[in-house]
Amino acid sequence: MIDTSSSLHFSADPAPSQSLQPQLRTAVKFRIYELMAERGIKSVAALHRKLIEMRVPVSHSQLLRIVDNRADHWKVQYINAFVDIFECQVADLFKVEKLDKLNNGG
Repeated sequence: MIDTSSSLHFSADPAPSQSLQPQLRTAVKFRIYELMAERGIKSVAALHRKLIEMRVPVSHSQLLRIVDNRADHWKVQYINAFVDIFECQVADLFKVEKLDKLNNGG
């Protein structure tokens, strides 16, 4: 059984130490809007209704933060529900983006 009370913590903007700054950074983001469009789910409210039907406790404002990639963490329960709703693999929920180089392109 999967522990759905866990949360995954990803930070798109880690605070690098002064001495070990990486040349590139990446951001892990949800692809919820893209998956909604592919599956004909026309609004976040419609997605919220599906989650409520599945008895996934999430407020509309929290769902908006998740969908808009403004959430600090994601519960495993949400990821499981999205996999079921979108009939996809976990990897399909995410995209990884390279961010600008640090130190003004240096």
